Amino acid sequence: MSTVSEEVLQERQPFDVAWRTIDGLEIRYATNGRGDQKVVLFSPWPESIFAFTPAWRGLTKQFEVLAIDLPGFGRSEARDDLFAPRKMGEFIAKALDALPHARLDVLEAGHCVWEERAPEFESIVTQWVNGGYLG
Repeated sequence: MSTVSEEVLQERQPFDVAWRTIDGLEIRYATNGRGDQKVVLFSPWPESIFAFTPAWRGLTKQFEVLAIDLPGFGRSEARDDLFAPRKMGEFIAKALDALPHARLDVLEAGHCVWEERAPEFESIVTQWVNGGYLG
């Protein structure tokens, strides 16, 4: 039986995951880092928060980072109605309320679910980034 060094393990998974029940679903997320600004990342469709592994170390050196597996992606539970963009947008609003933050400085919003809902979050989001992969 071989063992994997902690350094190799940290390279493969540079963050610890946690779970929170949001809108009746178990949702996986990770948070880490320090900085004056908070960055929120949503798993790019159809990936998981592990898509951010290549960029995680660099981001967490500068920012407090929160990454969320959207319902049905990664290890988060799914619900069929949430695969419609408007419904997923409503879920994301609930997730932002449920997870720790006061003001989001950068929100990775590479999903069409934000197009209609973006104005609702102007009071807590100072910058939107439209992209999927940050690696």
